[in-house]
Amino acid sequence: MLRDVLPNTVLITRPQDDGVLLAEKIQQRCRDAQVIVAPVLKIEPVHFELPSMKIDAIVLTSKHGVEAAAARCLDVPIFCVGDGTQRAAVQAGLNAVSAEGTWVELVALIRKSPCKKLLYIRGEHVRVDLCAQLAAAGLETYSVVAYRQIACRFSADVRQEIALQQSIVLPLFSPRSAKIVSQNLDPYTGEITLISLSQAVADAWSGPMASKVICAKVPNSGAMFDLIVSQLD
Repeated sequence: MLRDVLPNTVLITRPQDDGVLLAEKIQQRCRDAQVIVAPVLKIEPVHFELPSMKIDAIVLTSKHGVEAAAARCLDVPIFCVGDGTQRAAVQAGLNAVSAEGTWVELVALIRKSPCKKLLYIRGEHVRVDLCAQLAAAGLETYSVVAYRQIACRFSADVRQEIALQQSIVLPLFSPRSAKIVSQNLDPYTGEITLISLSQAVADAWSGPMASKVICAKVPNSGAMFDLIVSQLD
């Protein structure tokens, strides 16, 4: 089977809505870019009950928690780990601020505030035990799971399309997605340029050997986007 001769197809494996938005953004910047959107995670909402204690603030580490936060109509500030989550929260009408970094910056930002009782709205799978980190900082935190991140397999059509590519640019945004994509992409024999949100994400990769691994200097979507398009110019 002949491979596509076009260089550097971008394989986006983010959840469907996130993946489509990223694909559109890439194609607006690089109009000749070929993009395959193949989600390996499906976001599924989960019902949860609010704690009985008074809440001073809500903590979000993903924009997938924004809808749940907005639906609860709590008139409290929202602390977000990064700019993407903060933008989504503001668009939903919430009073949100960004730590512009990782959980380390997020904890530091909250500690500077007068808020002491927190509601952490999260997904079923998390890499860092943020509740423990907040507790260590003297902050009482109630954690609720508001959504599940369900692993998905590539469809037969997607696998065939990927197999036709001579090379792919593969952005990865979490250790868990890196592991899932590793399994999905195992038969691929073309060149892979791995673009990773962090070293931890790169370390989670166990799929075909990448010809190049690039880690974002800052762990945010803006830095990832810049790295992706740098491989398409």
